[in-house]
Amino acid sequence: MSKATLERFEIEATPKVSEETMQLAIDASLILGYDALLDSIVGSGRESLSSVLRRLDIQPYDWDTVKRYKEAAREKAEKSAQKKDPEGRFHSFYWNETKIKGLNADVPPFVLRKAIQIKRACPEAKILVQYLAEEEDPFLVVELGKERFCIEVWDEDDFDD
Repeated sequence: MSKATLERFEIEATPKVSEETMQLAIDASLILGYDALLDSIVGSGRESLSSVLRRLDIQPYDWDTVKRYKEAAREKAEKSAQKKDPEGRFHSFYWNETKIKGLNADVPPFVLRKAIQIKRACPEAKILVQYLAEEEDPFLVVELGKERFCIEVWDEDDFDD
């Protein structure tokens, strides 16, 4: 796998909500008991993860390119394991996810700095690591509510510090 297959994207500012849409959300909540629209506009009163990342000038990886990268890494690991198996048996690999807290693996300084930067700016954010079982190339993932972003990847020969 190569870093070139992963693409970052810039998080765009959330567009302003029109007065008409805001009134519709309020009416739907008060009259119908439907709160989803109002919740999506007002939120929980805290800054969204998107806003935090935009303010910190952090551009996450595009999930589509991450998905393709992860699938290719999984297939490569399975083929490699099958070739190494004296009987040629199929080996199945899968992606795991765990909190960074208590992780028993090396995390490079550039990833730790980015995780600390995000956690300081957004203490409620969950800092997670996704990794392919028995393989390399873990991903740093940040989550808050329904928002989830892939921030970094490491253990790849051509990745920068």
